[in-house]
Parts: sequence; C-alpha cells; structure tokens
Amino acid sequence: IYAIAKVRDTQHLDGEVLEQLVNLAKVNIKKRIQANTINSKSDIKLNLSNEELSILDPNFSPNNFTELNIAIVNAYKLRREQFYNLKNQKTA
Repeated sequence: IYAIAKVRDTQHLDGEVLEQLVNLAKVNIKKRIQANTINSKSDIKLNLSNEELSILDPNFSPNNFTELNIAIVNAYKLRREQFYNLKNQKTA
C-alpha cells in the first residue's frame, strides 16, 4: 500500500481511498503471480487458445484488453482455417 500510495505515512488515509489502495495492491499481487507462472510464449499461446472469444462475433464486447487480444487471435485463427479449407475445396 505504501508503494502504491507513494507516501510513508498512511494514517491520514481512510475509507474509500484506503479500500481502493488495498484493491490495487491485491490486483498487483495477482498480476505478479500470474506473470511468474507463465514461463514461455508457448504457455501464453496455450492460455489464449482455450478461450472462445472472437471479434467476428457480432455480440462481442471485451471487458478488458486481454479479452480483446484473445478475440483478435481467435478471429485470425478462424479466418486462417477458413482460407485453408476453401483452398483445399478448390483443389479437390
């Protein structure tokens, strides 16, 4: 909390401000743990491929930047798959 608030004394902080700082600290800790558990790019790719989000879905609305990235990757995969399927159908 001290690092996020950038003050040495937090006695004057109370109520909603203190709750927000605690929540930010929790999120920061959670992100650090997630970053430490992902060891390589292949782990990231595996994590992204498990999601079924796509920007091609007309009802898609991302909640955060990560969901947007996942949706873009999945849309690219779907387009690539459609392209190769169409190419295989033409040659058959």
